[in-house]
Amino acid sequence: PVAASTIGAVVGAVINYALNYRFTFASRRAHRVALPRFVAISVAGIALNAAVLSVVLEFVQPHYLFAQVVATGTVLIVGFLANRKWTF
Repeated sequence: PVAASTIGAVVGAVINYALNYRFTFASRRAHRVALPRFVAISVAGIALNAAVLSVVLEFVQPHYLFAQVVATGTVLIVGFLANRKWTF
């Protein structure tokens, strides 16, 4: 579950940059500034996703889908706030 989730996060990050830049934040910041910041936050989000998923699976031992929902929600909130404040 951790490896599959991580791969999904990478693919999602590519799509999310384009959509967030254009629609969510309607950014006017240059791509040369926004893209590296987005990549940094995405890498941190991938690491956070793997960490939350691993911790929930190890210590709570729920079904992996429950653990993925917790990890995804955590990364969604943290990533949105970081991108709003710093990236775009």
